[in-house]
Amino acid sequence: MTFKQFGVHFILGLFTVLLLLAGATLTLVDVTLERLIRDDAEIAAAGWVNHFAVQIDDLGQIAAGASPSPSSATFLAKQRSGTRVFRFEVYGRNGHLALVSDQIETRWRPAADSIDGRVIEVVASGRPITTLRHSDHALLPAVYAESYHPVVVGAHVAAVVKAFIDQTQKRARFDHLLSTIGIVFTGLIFLAVGGSAIALRLRSKQKQAADETAEFLAIERKVAQVRAEFLAQRDELTGLLNRATLLERLSKRLGRLPETGLGLAVHNIDLGALKIVNDTHGYDIGDGLIRAVAETLSEAIGEVDLIGRISGNGFLIVQDEVESPADAVRFAARLKDSLDRPFVVKGLDLASGAAIGVAIAPGHGTTAEGLLHSSELALDAAQSPGVRNHVCRFELGMEDEIRHRRELEALVRDAAANDAFELHYQPVVSARDGAPVYFEALLRLRRPGGGYVPPAIFVPIAEDLGLITKIGAWALNRACQAAAGWPEALGVAVNLSPVQFGGTDLNQAVASALAASGLAPRRLELEITEGLLLKHTESVLHQLQGLREIGVSIAMDDFGTGYSSLGYLWRFPFDKIKIDRSFIVGWEANDRHVAHILRTIVSLGRTLNMLVTAEGIENAGQAALLRDLGCDFLQGFHFSRPLPEVEVAPYLLRPRLSLAEPRRAPPPLQLVNG
Repeated sequence: MTFKQFGVHFILGLFTVLLLLAGATLTLVDVTLERLIRDDAEIAAAGWVNHFAVQIDDLGQIAAGASPSPSSATFLAKQRSGTRVFRFEVYGRNGHLALVSDQIETRWRPAADSIDGRVIEVVASGRPITTLRHSDHALLPAVYAESYHPVVVGAHVAAVVKAFIDQTQKRARFDHLLSTIGIVFTGLIFLAVGGSAIALRLRSKQKQAADETAEFLAIERKVAQVRAEFLAQRDELTGLLNRATLLERLSKRLGRLPETGLGLAVHNIDLGALKIVNDTHGYDIGDGLIRAVAETLSEAIGEVDLIGRISGNGFLIVQDEVESPADAVRFAARLKDSLDRPFVVKGLDLASGAAIGVAIAPGHGTTAEGLLHSSELALDAAQSPGVRNHVCRFELGMEDEIRHRRELEALVRDAAANDAFELHYQPVVSARDGAPVYFEALLRLRRPGGGYVPPAIFVPIAEDLGLITKIGAWALNRACQAAAGWPEALGVAVNLSPVQFGGTDLNQAVASALAASGLAPRRLELEITEGLLLKHTESVLHQLQGLREIGVSIAMDDFGTGYSSLGYLWRFPFDKIKIDRSFIVGWEANDRHVAHILRTIVSLGRTLNMLVTAEGIENAGQAALLRDLGCDFLQGFHFSRPLPEVEVAPYLLRPRLSLAEPRRAPPPLQLVNG
């Protein structure tokens, strides 16, 4: 074989190889283009279905077999033309075809009771399925796609929409691109065998190839746009509706209330424990708790209800078709039960601390913002002390109550920050001769307009605000300083809040107050209530023992009002018990059993070697009774009202009050309620 023959065979072989390679490449490109056309159809269908689901808020009911509402029917009629979607079908989550529409149909009709297996796959996976079709039917496009897309309500697939997308023009564009690619490969082949002229053809096609590349980039931008539209309506962490979208849909439903004749309830849910979870375990665990709560709430609502996340720790549920306020309250109670169960997040048992405020339309608001405001007021009330189960329904006048509480909270905060509280001192006298033995320090809060806020009102508020420990420390220090200036024979009694036993080191606070004032420990008496011992009994008893070791006296206040006072007396040797004033009131009401109970309490004190003080003495008859029964000390307005610190010294200089005759007391302090 000559060199020339070898060259010819080599060129022919190379040409053949290049042709085979080009054919294989074009085949691969054709398959790739089929996939691109299918993906393009799926993206277009996703955008269309997303718009479709946003505009039809009763899609779940339609999928379940109900007829479209008038507004939905009008919107559906407009979808028959003007878009690449030339036909669509709505399926229920069970696979049954519920609705069919295309450009040929002249009316909407429910389809036959058939099941599409693709729908079942979409419901199970939560992902769309798209198939590309080719047709030579006169009434169908040459190239079209069938795309199944799930519609998610809450955490569940409520419906599946099957969209038929006309891809004929897209196919033509991609065929043009394919022909361009073929030309490019042909040019490469000729270039490989020496065809320099092909280079000119290639350069002439550069601009067209750039245009096709721009179309691919446009598809990517479309994907990003679809995702942005989704996030514009959904909360990214939970997938639930966001605040704006939920309020928009709530407005639409409120507009339909006159047609239905039924009510609508809004349940505003706040996770009170979320901040503690974030601070203790980190935001990753906190986010896990939010997702777990979202899933629980989504499972608890009905098919026609809406749910969204409206703040960092807040959810809102729209309960539709409410027949009576009792229905809404029962539903809220069920929600609270489900939220009270511990949530397990990465092996941790977490509490949600949920509270629920309920508002019902149209009585509590006829607009979305108005109804939301009413639910927020109810939520504030649900988070107030003493609310059973932390579930509260909106009531008229609640706004004034919340505003008044906010004013009191501001007053308490200001007093705590500026030491604006006052201590008044009520004398406790000897039952034997009426001589003062010690004073009980009583906390007072003055109103700017005059008068005082009752302790029963401002003390719980201070506890809720987390300020009672600071206020209690101030009162303890101030009382010790005041008592240090009295005669050595006089002592002072200070009440302790249960919260102080769970905060900073109480024993250290007491020791510091005594050291700073120079008051002897034997002159300080600390009073606790029986309610303190109902929780964390062992811890409290341990702290009381530490206080006893300092040298102060411990008294049980309001003795006899609880269920287990006797049990605590033998577990801790109190120095003193104080008979609650309710027994004195009962004796005045001629309750024949009260005198026997009083005698028993005094006898018990004697047996346990504990002193007994009776409080609430308001007249000479009561004083004589308690003295004759054997009480050691007496306290009440019969002897003196609580005195400002500056009036203690003048009081001590007055003649001693005879237990047989009352002393004229100065007018009592004016207390301003509420």
